[in-house]
Amino acid sequence: MKKFKTDFKKALSGALQGDAFSQFFVGNCYLNGQEIKRSHSKALKWLRLAAEKGYVYAQDLLGLMYAHGNGVEQDYAEAVIWWQKAAEQGYPVAQYNLACLYNTGLGVDLNREEALRLFRLAAEQGDLASMNNLATCYSTGDMVPQDKAEALRLYRLAAEKGYSTAQYNLGAMYINGDGVPKNIQIGTKWWQKAADSGDVNAKYALKNFLHLIR
Repeated sequence: MKKFKTDFKKALSGALQGDAFSQFFVGNCYLNGQEIKRSHSKALKWLRLAAEKGYVYAQDLLGLMYAHGNGVEQDYAEAVIWWQKAAEQGYPVAQYNLACLYNTGLGVDLNREEALRLFRLAAEQGDLASMNNLATCYSTGDMVPQDKAEALRLYRLAAEKGYSTAQYNLGAMYINGDGVPKNIQIGTKWWQKAADSGDVNAKYALKNFLHLIR
C-alpha cells in the first residue's frame, strides 16, 4: 500500500506535467479503484488526455469504457473512434475489438470484409481471439473459402497458447472428425484443457455429451 501511494503520487505528478503514460496510469487506477477510491469521472479525464496524445493503451481502454458503458453512457460509435485510432497504430487488441464491431454493425456500418481484414492483422501479431475467429471462418467457409486444414492450424496455434475457446473448438474438430480423423482421446484432452480454464461450453460438453459419442 505504501509503495502504491508513492507510485501513484509520482504518476500524478507526471500526469499533471502532461506525461501520457502517467496519465494512463492514474486514469487506470481511478477506473479500477486500485488502492484509491474509484472515480469514473477522473478515470475518463486522465484516460482521455493520454488517448488524445496517441497513447494506444488509453485509446483501447476508452473504447472499452464506451462499448460496455463502464462509468459512461454506452456509446458504440465513440468506442469505434478510439479503437480506430489504436488499431491504426497497429495495436492488435484494438484491431480485434474494432473488428467485432464491424462484424456486427454496432456503432458502425456493417462491414464484414473490414472485420476480416482487422482479424487478420491482429492474428498476424499473435492475438489469440482473432486467430480463433479466423479459424471459425475457415472451418465454416464464412467470408473465406472453406479450408479445414487452415482452421485446424489456427485453432491449434491459439489452443497451444492457452486460449480456452480455441481449445474447445479444436477438441470439437477431433471429437466430430471434422476435417481430421475422428479421435475421441485427443478431442477429450482439448476439451478438458478448455474446461480447466473455465470454458463453459467445454464443461457442458464433457458432462452431457461425451458419453453419447464414445
